[in-house]
Amino acid sequence: DDESMFFGPTIRTILQDKASHLHILCLSDGNYNGLGFRRRLELSDAIDILQSNPTITSNHQSKSMTGDGCNFY
Repeated sequence: DDESMFFGPTIRTILQDKASHLHILCLSDGNYNGLGFRRRLELSDAIDILQSNPTITSNHQSKSMTGDGCNFY
């Protein structure tokens, strides 16, 4: 998607430095139109493409957010 297309090359360049580590904070699973499952797969695919072992933190589920969050730990 747009985020991967625009920020992916920059992130890959930064990750070439062995001292860098990727942290991902997911605040929503993107389930606005019932596409949460697809969005979670897209996030997982993007991580695979970056060939990184990131620290991933999911959101604290609240009733004000739709979907069931990003279940990566």
